[in-house]
Amino acid sequence: TGIGAVTETEYTFTNLQSGSQYYFKVEAICGSDTVATIVDTRTECATITSVPFVENFDNWGAGTGVIPTCWSKDGSYSSYPYISSSTGAGYDHTTGSGHALYMYTYASGSTPTYIMLPPLDSTLGAMNQYQVSFSMNYASSSSYVHGVIVGICEESDFSTFVPIDTVILSQAGTNNWECSEVPFSNYADSGRTVALKGYTTTSYCYPYIDDLTISVIPTCPRPRDVEVDNITQSDATIHWVDSTAS
Repeated sequence: TGIGAVTETEYTFTNLQSGSQYYFKVEAICGSDTVATIVDTRTECATITSVPFVENFDNWGAGTGVIPTCWSKDGSYSSYPYISSSTGAGYDHTTGSGHALYMYTYASGSTPTYIMLPPLDSTLGAMNQYQVSFSMNYASSSSYVHGVIVGICEESDFSTFVPIDTVILSQAGTNNWECSEVPFSNYADSGRTVALKGYTTTSYCYPYIDDLTISVIPTCPRPRDVEVDNITQSDATIHWVDSTAS
């Protein structure tokens, strides 16, 4: 977008989009000749200002190094995490034709990967009224332990990561997506940024994360950690955790 001639040596653009890349071209007009300098910059990221906040990882492209704009990552192993370019029901929970976040952790968790969301705006009130939910899967059979630790950080500072809960896949295999909810009801520190950390007790883990949502903790939360055992031809015992007790 051109703005025409400017007689001063500065100009302020307004109403730009947050977290967006812009290129600015400044031309010196010298009679019939023009010479120009082009610079680029990215505007500051916005906070999360409304809930529910939903991310399905289908609108950012995919491949090594790709994560949603204004998210940040950290890790000691390669370029993980990133939005996987693999598609199919085992790699995308939303539609089966989109994408998911690939959380790879190496060497028994000694080189974990982290992903951090934008912080929740202070106008949304205390963090202990919110929860994060997501679906997790590993796309083929595996004997490894695949999981993530859900925590909260100060903005842009992974060293302040406070773990809230550890979520581990109960089984791994194509289409075995498992939905988990982690409430922040017991969190009392000042951080406002939700983060995930890869977790395993085996050599590797590489779960896929999809349909991540931050929402208000419901007044009647669903039971969690539901398991079935003692299965016979005619009986089965089901166990669960009462989420209202946490």
